Amino acid sequence: MKLYITKYSKIETQNLSVNGENIFSSDEQQTGKIFKSIYKQLNIKYPKYHKMDKLCKLGFLTAEPIFQDWNTKNNYLPEEIALILSNSNSTINIDTDYYNSIKDQDNYFPSPSLFVYTLPNIVIGELAIRHQLKGEIGFLISESFDAKMLVNYVQNVFEEGSTKACLTGWVDIDEKNRYKSVLFLIEKVNNSQDNITFDAENLEILFN
Repeated sequence: MKLYITKYSKIETQNLSVNGENIFSSDEQQTGKIFKSIYKQLNIKYPKYHKMDKLCKLGFLTAEPIFQDWNTKNNYLPEEIALILSNSNSTINIDTDYYNSIKDQDNYFPSPSLFVYTLPNIVIGELAIRHQLKGEIGFLISESFDAKMLVNYVQNVFEEGSTKACLTGWVDIDEKNRYKSVLFLIEKVNNSQDNITFDAENLEILFN
């Protein structure tokens, strides 16, 4: 089955790009402030965003420009759109914060608001709620970005089920707030000359 990358977005260091075109840059160094600036740049109004951990915010912000201008989304039922994400650090960023809330026996205060984000699938859940998606979901952990693994997994999802579109890619932030997120919209229909064949080689090029 031939599939196509019809749109992709990337957040890395202080930049957000869509289809290779930079749409946001900042000189800010603090991760939280960078994410807040991107949120404002995209003109998002979603109060629940402010309660999310950094991993969820990163995935949310990377996905938002894809969904904001996805002209063919209405061609699909919610259960026909899959979400397959991956990273190497799972939820270590929020895990570290949670551990810090329980490590001192004299000041022991487990935080439910932190604990709720200690599963990587939560970022998929947040995206599914935001964009009303009900298709196949999966979160894969690998030492580094594995284009072949993603391509094989997504191909199988398309071939074995009712999937007609898929948001896939990499959403990762470590305990030192080093982050990178690259998401790809995959569709069966090649409706533009700008679409890119979905294969491991193209995924590697766009990721880097």
